Amino acid sequence: MRAKTVGILSLFFALGVMVILLSPQTSIHKITFRGAQFIERPSLISHFKTLSGKPLLYPWVARGFIRNSYIKFPQIKKITFGWKYPRQINVHITEKKASVMYFTKEYQYIVSEDGTILSKDGHLGGFNSLPIISGIPEEAFRSFHISDSLRKKTSHIIENMSFYVDHHTLQMVFQPNNTLILLKDDVLPIKIGRLTNLDKKFKNLNQYYQSGVAGEKFLQYIDLRITDKVVVKYETGS
Repeated sequence: MRAKTVGILSLFFALGVMVILLSPQTSIHKITFRGAQFIERPSLISHFKTLSGKPLLYPWVARGFIRNSYIKFPQIKKITFGWKYPRQINVHITEKKASVMYFTKEYQYIVSEDGTILSKDGHLGGFNSLPIISGIPEEAFRSFHISDSLRKKTSHIIENMSFYVDHHTLQMVFQPNNTLILLKDDVLPIKIGRLTNLDKKFKNLNQYYQSGVAGEKFLQYIDLRITDKVVVKYETGS
């Protein structure tokens, strides 16, 4: 009998809390944000201001609104809400992690691992360690995502390169006919050629640098296009 009474009281308490949270008298009055770096704050404020005046419980049950938020802001990985007494809602935005930067004539695009364009402002702080790729046409960045083929191609290159050499000193430059050149320290061309046998090419490059020869001469370029060979051209007079 006592357990039944406790159960009924708990039910009425839960219903009472629900009524309070859904009541217009306890509606959302203030909204704050944290965690967003790539999304412009005015855009966030404009989108989430529709929550103002809604019951406090609304953000946790408004599945349609949350789904539309992910569509409107593809940079978002996760949205969580917090409540602060009496009528404040805190919106915590977790954005997708940046993985690569593409340089074009117009912009510097920061892109996530799944191909989402997070920002076209490469001057944002904290991204100096990202791999840098150039030579991709501006048209590849007209939507919110790069193409799946471009994403897979660059991921494959970065994966192979990072295993053998330090990508922080290298910039990948795509050339016509789907060929690739690396620029070491922005000055030394490393000719990769077609995107085949990348594992062998980067392994050969790593062995060349490990041999200690690379630092002894002034190099004009390094050529990895010949199978199992590293061709080096020295500066004239060196």
